[in-house]
Amino acid sequence: MQAALDRPVIIWKTFAWAFAAAAVFALTCRYPGYVHHDTAEIAMWSRLGWPLGLPKHPPLLPWLFRIYSYALPLNWVTLSLLTAANIVLGAWAVWRIALLSVGAKRAAVALMLYGLAPAGTFFALKLNHNAILVSLWPLTILAFLQCLRAQTAGRSAAMGVVFGALAAAAMLAKYYSGVLLACCFVASLVSADRNRFYKLPGAYLAVATFLLLVAPHVWWMWENRGATLDYALHESEREAHPLLHFLTVTPMYLVPMVAAFIAMKRWLWKSSDGAAKAATVRQYPELCVLAVGPFVLTAAFILAFKLRGATSWSLPDFCVVPVLLAAILPQFGEETMLRLKRAAAM
Repeated sequence: MQAALDRPVIIWKTFAWAFAAAAVFALTCRYPGYVHHDTAEIAMWSRLGWPLGLPKHPPLLPWLFRIYSYALPLNWVTLSLLTAANIVLGAWAVWRIALLSVGAKRAAVALMLYGLAPAGTFFALKLNHNAILVSLWPLTILAFLQCLRAQTAGRSAAMGVVFGALAAAAMLAKYYSGVLLACCFVASLVSADRNRFYKLPGAYLAVATFLLLVAPHVWWMWENRGATLDYALHESEREAHPLLHFLTVTPMYLVPMVAAFIAMKRWLWKSSDGAAKAATVRQYPELCVLAVGPFVLTAAFILAFKLRGATSWSLPDFCVVPVLLAAILPQFGEETMLRLKRAAAM
């Protein structure tokens, strides 16, 4: 009983410490008073009220800054705290995805691996329209998976509304989130739960909620002749060879995570644990799509539309990879658990 009571405390202490560490790191990077020009630009836009659109980007992040400014003044300290909250919220959502998909033990491994990924931590310290996706994409994926696996009409409907709202938030943060929504659709088609998913109301309520929430911005875009979309396609950073740059630089985000995974597998699952079989990626079709789909689809779009700057958009692309890596680890045998306990004691 006591262990069951302590477990939530341990979890929340973990994320509280993670928030404190991220906040200190963000404050250190911004000391004494530095604010990146992207963040300063968003803060400036937040003073314009509640516009349905802006010249360069969708309006969600300026709206968020405006709401935040009602509680705290916008300065380098409070923006560091907001940055830390964004990073930790993304990590929490990844942990919840793993908890839902592969169980508590593997969820802890997935969280550790995710913490080693620079895309979701170090590179997210520059709070802008790319970095906000570090939390919005995992939250949207979590709502999607909960909607996909809902067993009752009531649960499906509730999670469908949540999924649609988070999908709209991600799209209103950056149009690149359309890649994620396309991957969610493909993941729903390959999932073993697809028949029930499309029979229950969640999928349709998600679409309706999404369309309702993005409709005002779509109307604004129509009135302004797609100004923000034109900027997204043509005015971002310019690499000489965008596809080559994306294919070589973006996978480097995975190096610390994969290296830790290999080291962990060799140390924890030794030959004496040979009976503990590993799962295969084929057992997790929706996780596979969500883990690699954004990268593959982005590469296809770069090739088809000659997009530039996609490498800087791709911070959230691999947020499901640590969950998939944790899923394909062998089972946790007795010797494995003993090694884990010894490591924790150290």
